[in-house]
Amino acid sequence: MFEILENISECVVIVNKHNQIEYANKAFEKVFGYTPDEVINESLDILIPKSQAKHHSKNTEKYFEKPSARSMGNGKNLNRLHKNGHEFPVEVSLSHINIENHTLAIAIVVDVTEQRKLMDEISLSKTLYS
Repeated sequence: MFEILENISECVVIVNKHNQIEYANKAFEKVFGYTPDEVINESLDILIPKSQAKHHSKNTEKYFEKPSARSMGNGKNLNRLHKNGHEFPVEVSLSHINIENHTLAIAIVVDVTEQRKLMDEISLSKTLYS
């Protein structure tokens, strides 16, 4: 059903209102370490650090009450959990689609580890040289 998303270079994950992963594209493995087959029908919670789990659960419920396109993580400490256990910073573009009277959340997830490192280096150099 989501074949068009398969070869997109960005990580795409689709979740239902029960917090179960219904789809992950090929780029998902590059970001999270799991193959798409490993996560289909799994809870999205496997990707959420324990420190953010409670907050994420509440936000998921709110999102499905009134779904809308929005960004998450811009300028905030939004982390996700890799298969190997390490946390990494992300930015997420969130939207939704209705299929057969079911609303699904579509997330495009970007690992921003390198961008954050660069920003930290710039901030440190400004501090050192000001």
